[in-house]
Amino acid sequence: MTFTYRVKKIPDLVGRRVLVPFKKTKMTGIITDISKANSLKNIKDVEYIPDEEPVYPEDYITLLKNISEYYVCPLGITAYYCMPEGLRWKYDKNLKNG
Repeated sequence: MTFTYRVKKIPDLVGRRVLVPFKKTKMTGIITDISKANSLKNIKDVEYIPDEEPVYPEDYITLLKNISEYYVCPLGITAYYCMPEGLRWKYDKNLKNG
C-alpha cells in the first residue's frame, strides 16, 4: 500500500528513503510521488530523511510502479526487494537511528 505524509519542500524528494510514524511505531518508506493537494486533513509529518540524494531515480520509480501493477504486488514490497541490500535501512527503536 501507499500512504500520504507531509514533508518539507526539499528538491528531488522522489526516490528518497524516509522514516515515518505508523500506528504505534515508526517505519521506513520510499517517496514515490509528490502531491500538491491541500485539502487532506490529519496528515502526519515525515520524521527523518536519511539520504542527501534519491536512492532511486524517478524513471526507476516508474519502472517499480509498472512491475508492482503487472505482478499485483504492493509497491513497497516491490521497492524493498529491488533495493540493493546495503541500502535497506531499518529503524531500530533501541538505537533510535532517525
